[in-house]
Amino acid sequence: MKTTLLSSFFCLMTVFLMAQPTITSAYFVAANDILETRIDTQPSSAILPLGTNQQTWDYSSLSYAASTLRDSFFETNMGPNNDLYPDAELVQINGSIEQYYNVTSDKQELVGYAGQDPVGLGIFVNARYDQPSLYRSAPLALFSQINSTSSVSFAVDAAQLPDSLLNQLPITPDSIRVAIANTKNGIADAYGDMTIPGGTYTVLRLNLTEYTDTKIFAKLGNFWLDITSTVISSIPNIQGIGKDTIKHFDFITNTEKEIIASVYVDNNTDEVQRVVYKANVISSLSDINAPRPSLSAYPNPVENEVMFRLDNIPSGKYTIKIYNILGATVWQKPYRIDANTRLIWENLRDLNKGTYLLSLVNENNITLSTQRLVVIRP
Repeated sequence: MKTTLLSSFFCLMTVFLMAQPTITSAYFVAANDILETRIDTQPSSAILPLGTNQQTWDYSSLSYAASTLRDSFFETNMGPNNDLYPDAELVQINGSIEQYYNVTSDKQELVGYAGQDPVGLGIFVNARYDQPSLYRSAPLALFSQINSTSSVSFAVDAAQLPDSLLNQLPITPDSIRVAIANTKNGIADAYGDMTIPGGTYTVLRLNLTEYTDTKIFAKLGNFWLDITSTVISSIPNIQGIGKDTIKHFDFITNTEKEIIASVYVDNNTDEVQRVVYKANVISSLSDINAPRPSLSAYPNPVENEVMFRLDNIPSGKYTIKIYNILGATVWQKPYRIDANTRLIWENLRDLNKGTYLLSLVNENNITLSTQRLVVIRP
């Protein structure tokens, strides 16, 4: 009897272990990879990432945006600022933004950044990480833990800062320094099958929480003073300053380079706020032939004046929204659209320099189209 029970136990354990996926470095990005994703900023209540161990997730209801976000990776020598990052093997280039990565057999780490400053001060920076930021690691299996810290800082002469920013400060610094510290903690706590529009995948789920602390220091004479609280109170609309917590669930597989779905939730309630998911080409005849609603912007990058072009939009009430990289709405405007409404002119002078997401949302809060929007300043 004992022998039979013991044999049954080991058989069950063998099946359990075999069902679990192990993620290897096969999902690491490489030169010439293009990762294609879409974003659902209004996911339905059926999108629930909770549960542990073996699960089944049906995310087939994610809205199918017409525009696809593309992240392109190249050999380091393709980056205009590659000479500043001789230890990098890979560069990600999106518009005027370059991110440089160091690659080993078990991890990919962000070691440097060139482009629009991540805080939105309206300046171009080249910043090497004091501690690299973990991008991907392997191998990963159920109960694998992720614990990493990173930090980056850069100093800017006050003469480089726009007057519109300096005039809002109660002091006149010689220069400022931005310091960003990030801690990422998580565990692989579930696995199973996930269905998204266009495919079903065997995935491992990473339950991740990121803590970011962004401080601003001002140099007055020979001293650096922490003016973070002063900046926050003096410039209420500035983003990305102070402490922030981001909680998300990443579903990864060994057969695709894209994360199958990243589900961002409220830190306190776990309510799903947005989902970034792998873009799949649906090959059905109806999908190929049906005209899709789309919103595009010209020019892009844009300085101030922008023309929104609407295609294949049925008459009705809509809202054009612009989100920052954290998913917060920074600009929105409602419209009544009919057959004669195809071009809309707007002025985006109040937006800081940076990369945003531009979306068209209908009156049922369904996102019909999303694309990347870059704002530049002379």
